[in-house]
Amino acid sequence: RIASCLGTSFRASIVELISNDMGSAHAKNGTNLTSGNKEGSALVFRAPADIVACLDDCVKEGFLETIVPPSADSSDDAQYRFVHDQVSDAAFQLIPKDCQDDLQFHIGRILLKMLGRDELDTMNFVVVDLLNCGVELADDDMRISLAGRNLDAGRKASDVSAFGAAETYLATGISLLPSSADRWTKHYDLTLELYSAVAEAQYCNGHFDQMKRSVYTVLERKDMTMNDKFRCYYALVSSLKSTNKLPEAIKVCREVLASLGVKFPKMGLKAATVAELLKTKKLLRGRSIDSLHDLPNMEDESKRMAMAMMDVLADCAFFVCPDLYPLPILRMLRYSIKYGVCSYATYAFASYAVVQTSILGDPKAGYEFGRLALAIMERTRARDLEAKTLLCIHSFIDHWLCNQHLSMQPLLNAHRIGMVTGKVEEAGFCLNQHCSLGLNSGRRLDLADADFRRYVPQMEDHNHDLVVVFMRMSWQLVQCLIGKADDPTSMDGEAIRYETALREGRDRGNLCINNAAKMYRMWAAYYFGDYDLAWRMYAECPTLEKRLQGIFSLCRVIFFKGLTAFAMARRANGAVARRKWSRRAAAAAKQVIGFMKKGNINCVHMAQMFDAERAALRATSGRGGDSAAAKAKKSYETAIATAGRYGFLQDKALCSERAGEYFLERGDEYWASHHLRMAHGMYLEWGAQAKANQLRRVHAGRIDFSS
Repeated sequence: RIASCLGTSFRASIVELISNDMGSAHAKNGTNLTSGNKEGSALVFRAPADIVACLDDCVKEGFLETIVPPSADSSDDAQYRFVHDQVSDAAFQLIPKDCQDDLQFHIGRILLKMLGRDELDTMNFVVVDLLNCGVELADDDMRISLAGRNLDAGRKASDVSAFGAAETYLATGISLLPSSADRWTKHYDLTLELYSAVAEAQYCNGHFDQMKRSVYTVLERKDMTMNDKFRCYYALVSSLKSTNKLPEAIKVCREVLASLGVKFPKMGLKAATVAELLKTKKLLRGRSIDSLHDLPNMEDESKRMAMAMMDVLADCAFFVCPDLYPLPILRMLRYSIKYGVCSYATYAFASYAVVQTSILGDPKAGYEFGRLALAIMERTRARDLEAKTLLCIHSFIDHWLCNQHLSMQPLLNAHRIGMVTGKVEEAGFCLNQHCSLGLNSGRRLDLADADFRRYVPQMEDHNHDLVVVFMRMSWQLVQCLIGKADDPTSMDGEAIRYETALREGRDRGNLCINNAAKMYRMWAAYYFGDYDLAWRMYAECPTLEKRLQGIFSLCRVIFFKGLTAFAMARRANGAVARRKWSRRAAAAAKQVIGFMKKGNINCVHMAQMFDAERAALRATSGRGGDSAAAKAKKSYETAIATAGRYGFLQDKALCSERAGEYFLERGDEYWASHHLRMAHGMYLEWGAQAKANQLRRVHAGRIDFSS
């Protein structure tokens, strides 16, 4: 019965210590453990002569199993465990119900009195759980002491990512405090730490309503400094970001930063960005990347708090106020160089790498700053920023110089790191980017669908609305391609409805949601031959390319923009309209060639595809003659081979389809049949059943897809 109070496993020496203490108390005083009621049950403990022998008998009976057998010299290190939770529960039920809480509290007090510091630290959770069972038996001093022990248990639970247990311990600690007035006047530090820690645990668990109550208990006090309130402010803005209340989060960030002496303008943001960039470049002038590895540590606590709040401000601005986004990033970088590095410098340098890549157009410099960010992360042990840093590097930086397939596993790893460290929102965005990158890179659609079915509910359970809406839009495109949508160009289905996504973006003031919905619908429209709709989707979000600067999806948006323009040029009536669409297609091709010249190997086949489409347009319009036809054939074949070599199965299928359509228009049935059958097979291999079916319908009676 004593062992059942200690959990599923225990040491014989602990059971012996408790039994001896309780047995001796009965022998000395004749006292029993009762429920405290006059008619309550009495529970008498008499210590067995040999605890280990008794436990070994339980092993023989099949109730326990030995973890560490007793040694020849001493039985103190013998360890046992119950063979099943049900056996432990049955043993506990042998204790009269009206004595159970009293017994556990009594055992907790014995352990608290008898164990040394190291043993008590090892058994901290067990002791606190036992004492919590009988809090009504504790006097005022004991309640305060137990509140402190719950705080320690909550911290340790958070350290091992057991945020549910941490929240329970911390909430119990708060309940043990005296009345609201006394807790702040007599136990200020303990009360503040409990409320701050429970708010952080509630954020990690996605319990945002409870978190706000905890946060505002602190923030509404007028007698507290910003230093004392900061952790609650940080939890508040993080929760606002996670629940897609980004304008409100930005407002709170600005207020907190202003109190720390950091201000950003509300107007003239572009001019302010230029000024901030010039200051940053001046500060970096003459410094090598290697010299930045040796920056000192940041000691000023107010600067560290400002860095943390600018970190959140930049995240929010990215979605709803892109002109503001560079300002906190550049300020964080300058703070790191002037005042030293802290954990948030990791994100500052990673984000500056994004600025180098996406705004300044220097992928090589971006790659170097990305490596610097990883080095600072290791130096500062910024485990809680690891997921976000890896998100920056593998969504915005590495794909400009490396095959983007290589970023898929790191993003999935970053998701796991974020979940373990309690950075659930960052974990969610890593997951979203992993799934989106798979969709961009030709990952099998059945595997992508399974990923979404597994991970979307996980993010919904944590109430991270912003992540969920982006994941559902990607998922809906997958559903359209695999055939689980009545109209694949509508972007309506099981995952999300198109109008729902637009309304979410409009209601939250988040233009990125609107852009993503139209981007995915543009792709679906092109795949299924509705070129008018594809171009309309692109034209309706003029900021799309700007908002995607640096992200791997940018190349694909330009790819579909160019392919749609070529398709519109082929069907244009009149030379004027054809030239208009040809110029748009040429502009897209120029963008892709620019990326390729800077080292982006993920768009080489796109540039080759544009060469093929340009030559095909000339050949079919009668302007290029045999040379244009020969160039089109060669360029299509080159694009198909390159897409396959770099692992872009879906683009290999698309290149083959376009080649087949071209040869069909030229009247070359042999090569048309060859390429269209190849496209059909590759679409099926990709998992795009709806697209394969559409190909069969369009060419029914002309192409035999069965061979």
